[in-house]
Amino acid sequence: MKAPATWTAFSPDGTRAASSCGEAYFDLLASRPGALVDSRTGKLIRQLEHLDRITHVAFSPDGKRLATAALGYEVMVGDATRASRSFLP
Repeated sequence: MKAPATWTAFSPDGTRAASSCGEAYFDLLASRPGALVDSRTGKLIRQLEHLDRITHVAFSPDGKRLATAALGYEVMVGDATRASRSFLP
């Protein structure tokens, strides 16, 4: 069963969308994914994952970075222009 997105953000230029999938359907030990997609085609660019449920996603004003926040006070900031998972200091 797919769960609805709980938070969605669009890149400033509108070409990408990020969503959190804060679902209660997963087992407690399972990953809590979100997604970064091409908003024109709907094609998955990459999964967004945290150890806990992702609650928020946001793009930087220039669209180059993506911040994700999860329950458990975990925040990650990564490169929003690449399909690979990379984090910025």
